[in-house]
Amino acid sequence: MIRKAEIALKILVNNIVDESTLLAEHGISIFIDLKYDSRHEYFLMDTGQKSTTLLHNMKEMNIETLKLKITSIILSHGHYDHTGGIKGILENISQAVPIIAHPDVFIPRISYVGGFRNISCPFTQSEIRQVGGELLLTRDPVKINDFLITTGEVPRKNKYETNPYFRKISKDSWME
Repeated sequence: MIRKAEIALKILVNNIVDESTLLAEHGISIFIDLKYDSRHEYFLMDTGQKSTTLLHNMKEMNIETLKLKITSIILSHGHYDHTGGIKGILENISQAVPIIAHPDVFIPRISYVGGFRNISCPFTQSEIRQVGGELLLTRDPVKINDFLITTGEVPRKNKYETNPYFRKISKDSWME
């Protein structure tokens, strides 16, 4: 038997907006609305740079956080423009939410384009847990349901995949 699903994606945070009441900022957040069988599940892929932008745009798109049952939040990586809205969104959701991310998502990150700048996730694991985030940190793919799976860690095999101006700091040493 072939099972079918309907999926709708809404860009909640992005660098560009047309003339509208939505706010733009550097970063991204995507709302995933998945319907299959008799189920209806919601996911967030990344949370943008600031929760104020994320929550404003959700309100403008008629996505009510307090009534929403988020199945999970998926973080693509640990830069502030993908993780900065996480604490604020968790504070506005009425249940605990699994957070699927790479184990290095909380490692300090530095950019040295035009001077040193912190580009890390602005929150600690403890701060995320205090507001209802249940961390699932793994390098492996995660099968969320029959229609949604994360890739897990994607190894960098090509020279163009590294950025000489971005570094992670681990055990007091620079990492690419």
